[in-house]
Amino acid sequence: MAARYMAGGDRILEEVLRAISRSHEAVVLVSEASTLSQWVNAEIGAFLGQRKRVTPILQSEEHLVLSPILAGLKAVALDELDVFLAELDRRLPWNRRGKV
Repeated sequence: MAARYMAGGDRILEEVLRAISRSHEAVVLVSEASTLSQWVNAEIGAFLGQRKRVTPILQSEEHLVLSPILAGLKAVALDELDVFLAELDRRLPWNRRGKV
């Protein structure tokens, strides 16, 4: 969710949780900075708490210390992103003609 879609005084956490509720799943770019981000970890926890799929995309597999939550998820290497995106496209509801 981009800040440009929010008005001054909006409650960020409520807006984030509302956006997560409307989402089917999360794709998280995992970098050294994102592994240290409290917001990223909170959003991942919120997705998992709603029993939604979270796929970590590893920017680099070197020197990354994953949180226990991320370490328990099947990650995709950034150089395999095209394969993952094709899989994601097949899995999402708009691609299931008449099956939503």
